Parts: sequence; structure tokens; C-alpha cells
Amino acid sequence: NGSCELAAGGFYNALISPDKQDFTLVITNISRDHAECTRPRLPGFDADRVQLHVHLPKNVRDKPLHQWRSNFERDDGQYFEYLGPASVDSNGKFVVMVEVGEVWTVSTIDTARKGSFDTQVPKSNTQIPLPHYDDFEDYEDAQEAKYFTDQIGAFEIHSETVGGGDDLSSPSNQNHFMRQMVPALPVGWMGNGANARGPVSIIGNSEMNDVSLSAKFRIPSQESLDDESVSGCIGARVNMYFTEGIILCVQPLKRKWTLSYGGPLNGGGYPDGDVISSGDTRFDVDVDANTWHTLNLTVSGEAASSALDGHTLFANAAIRDGRSGFGCIGSSHWIPIEFDDFAMTSVAPIATFTTQAAPSFRIG
Repeated sequence: NGSCELAAGGFYNALISPDKQDFTLVITNISRDHAECTRPRLPGFDADRVQLHVHLPKNVRDKPLHQWRSNFERDDGQYFEYLGPASVDSNGKFVVMVEVGEVWTVSTIDTARKGSFDTQVPKSNTQIPLPHYDDFEDYEDAQEAKYFTDQIGAFEIHSETVGGGDDLSSPSNQNHFMRQMVPALPVGWMGNGANARGPVSIIGNSEMNDVSLSAKFRIPSQESLDDESVSGCIGARVNMYFTEGIILCVQPLKRKWTLSYGGPLNGGGYPDGDVISSGDTRFDVDVDANTWHTLNLTVSGEAASSALDGHTLFANAAIRDGRSGFGCIGSSHWIPIEFDDFAMTSVAPIATFTTQAAPSFRIG
């Protein structure tokens, strides 16, 4: 057989070259604890050392059979260790003893080598470098933005012509931004949880806590504004399901803002108990399509502050502390909402807070 599951755990794959002159056998015997899959979970199985008896095809018996071994479960395990030619009898048979945690490669091809490189291995850094700023001008259309991970929906780079001049294709006359591309509620990969909210794209790492974020957002079509609850959102301390975190959403048509634990439900609205605070923007917001708005949110300790287009929405609003999470951009509706000039930086935690309402005024 070309491939088969082994009785004591593990499996093998046998490969024959197109001209049928070379043969390779890969044997894998990894225990379940070291082969766990996130989705879906592997069924339970046991792995033990296995003795594999191999009978070679006649057309490859004249060549030496080279052996390499790796062990991924032992602390002192070696990787791609060359063991020399296998001992093959006159009938083309040989035996391989494979321990738990091992991967064997047996092949008539003798040019395989363990890879190497001259440059020094860079130091691993699991934290996003802050401050981080991206105006998205260094991408081609349809690319994904650096560090962003789409969790619900799909965001990609698009561009528009701005300014004037003779050469409208010049970089100085182009503006790039992120656009949400999914036009309707998709099939959720995690059941009702993923179907209930979104779209959202997260950035950073799950250990982030005290951060300040800002981004421009735009609702690019008048049709998208037909529902008054359409909103643009940014957030901090967010989980990947958009169900937790400190989220600020602004509804331009209603001239309202909402600060919440977790993002809005599809189509607007929030589960009971999720809204921290809400209010009017208290100043005129141009609700026409294709208008950019700049949204700022700072989360530090047990306090959050925000501004819209340079006007304070709230300052030092009381929030829960004690959790960390990603930054995010998102929306309440499946529309082609757009984001630009995203910035995120760390801030010092605030030990205490006092509630301070934004001045009550309205222009116009």
C-alpha cells in the first residue's frame, strides 16, 4: 500500500518516482500528546514502538537504501540524523524499528541533507512591536495588512485616487486603506458564537492590556447607511470571538457612541449587561457616504477614554480590569466598511479614576 496506519500507532507513506527508479518511505510514530489538533480534536489513540517489515519493489532493489531518523519527543532527540544504508536481504526485505516520537525517512536517493544557513537565528519575539502605525500605503491592492488577523469576515487592502495632477496613478495621488469584503453573514466555523457578531480583525497579542488605539473609518456607500445602527468600531483587550474586551462603536447616522464589553451583535444591539456607557456625540458628524472619521480609544487600568474627530466622547469611564487581549477594528454590519491610518501604542496603567463627562454642547 502507498500509505497505511500502523497497528501500534503512527502511519507510513511510500513514494515511487515517476520513472519508477527511486523509492522513498516516510514512517511517523508520534504520540497523541504531541500530535494534538485544535480543530477538530483527534480521537484517542495509543502509540508504542513498532517493528515494520518492508518488502521493496524489484526495480529499486539494486540501489542502496539510505536512512534518516528524527525524534521530536525526547529532550536529547536528534533531527534528520543519518544512519547509513539499511540492511536489505536478497529478497528485498528489511526491518525498521521505530520508537515513539520518531520520524524515519528511508530512500534510494542519497542527496538529502539537514538544512543549514549562514545567518544567525534572530531572537524570538512574541510581542508586537509598539508603537505600531500603518497607513497601508506599502501594499498592493487585495493584499492583507501586516499583523492583522481576520477572525470574522475578511479585510484586504484597496486604493483610491486622491488629489490632482497629470499622473493620477502616481503614488502621491493614491490612498490605500483596509476594506471589509464579506457582504453577508457567512457560515460560522465555531457555531453560534462566531455567527452572532462581527466582522472583526484583531491585531497584537493576547497579553496586551493598557493600550491606546486610533483609526480612521469610513462607510463607503449610502446604501450601507440605510440602517441607522451601522457602526464603526475599535477595541482593546479583545478576544478572538469579539465577545469580550473594551469596544467603542460609533453610529454616524444616529450621532451616538457605545462603549461595551464585547462587540455589537450582527445588525446592531448588545446582549444584556454588555453596555458600559453610551451617549450622543454632541457635535455634528457628517453622515454622508465616503466621509472619514477618526476614532480614538485609550484603555488603562480601570479607565477608558475616547474621542471622535478630535472631540472628547468620554474621559476616564469606569471599566473592568483584570483581563488582557488584542486590539481590533470591526463593525456591527456586513458592509464594506473601510479603515485607514491605524495606530496602537502602550500606555501606563492608571491606578485610580474619576468619572468626567464630556462637555454638553452641540454645533448647529
